[in-house]
Amino acid sequence: MPRRRKQSDLEILFELLFDIGRVLVDAILSIFRGMFGLFNSNKTNFNIDWDEEVRKNLSSNSSSESNHKHIHIEPSKPKILTYWSMSLLNDLEWKRFEEVVSDYYRLIGYRSEVTRMGADGGVDVLLYQHGAETPAILVQCKAWSKKVGVNAVRELYGVMAADGVGYGIFATTSDYTNEAQQWVVGKSMQLLSGSNLVTMFNQLADDQRKEHLMNGLLGDYSTPTCPSCNQKMVRRTASKGKSVGSSFWGCANYPRCKQTFKIV
Repeated sequence: MPRRRKQSDLEILFELLFDIGRVLVDAILSIFRGMFGLFNSNKTNFNIDWDEEVRKNLSSNSSSESNHKHIHIEPSKPKILTYWSMSLLNDLEWKRFEEVVSDYYRLIGYRSEVTRMGADGGVDVLLYQHGAETPAILVQCKAWSKKVGVNAVRELYGVMAADGVGYGIFATTSDYTNEAQQWVVGKSMQLLSGSNLVTMFNQLADDQRKEHLMNGLLGDYSTPTCPSCNQKMVRRTASKGKSVGSSFWGCANYPRCKQTFKIV
C-alpha cells in the first residue's frame, strides 16, 4: 500500500482558503437568489394589482357607457306663450305695439289700418266699419314707460274734430295722469292703459288669441324701428359729449340718418 505524501504547510493554506472562498460564494449566491425571488414576488403582485385596477376601470366605464345608452334626455322645448302679460307688452317696440293694437281690432271685426311710420304725433290706426270708406274710430298709440299726460290726449281730440271722426281711442303700454283721465270725462274718447290692453287681448277666443300672439311676436319685436327709415335700429355707445359711454339706439343708416332713441 503506497504511502500518502505529507502535505506542506503551503498546500494546507491553499486548501483552507479555497474552502473559505467556496462558502462565501455559496452565501453570496444564496443572498442574490433571495433578493431575486423577492423582486419577482413584488413584480408579480404589482402586475396583479395593475391588472385588477384596469379591469375595475374597464368595468366601470362599461357600466357607465351602458347606463348612458339607457338615459334619454329630452331636448328643451321653447316655451309657447298662450297669454299676454304686462312684461310681454312692454317688450314691444313702438311700431310693433301699433301693429299689435291694430291686429286686435281686426280680430274683433273692424277693418284696421296702420296709417304712418312715425313714432310720435298724428294718428296711428284707423278703424273702419266693413264697407265704409271713412274711419269710424281714430287710435293713437304710445309705447311709453311714463304716464300719458293731458296734452297728448288733447292732440288726439283735435285730430278727431279736424277729420270729423266721432270717436277716439288712446292706447298706451303705461298709464295716464289724473288730469288726462278727468279731461276725457263726457267726451267720445276711451283711454286704454297697458293693463287694460292685456285684459282685452287675453279675452279673445283661444284661436284668435294664439293668432294675435303669433303675429305680435313674429321676428324681432323688441328692437326699435327707425321712424325715418323704417329699418331696425342698432345699439350704439356715445363716444363724446355729456353722455359719453352710455348706450342708445341709433339708425343703421347713420350718418345719413341721425335718428336716435334712449334705451330704457
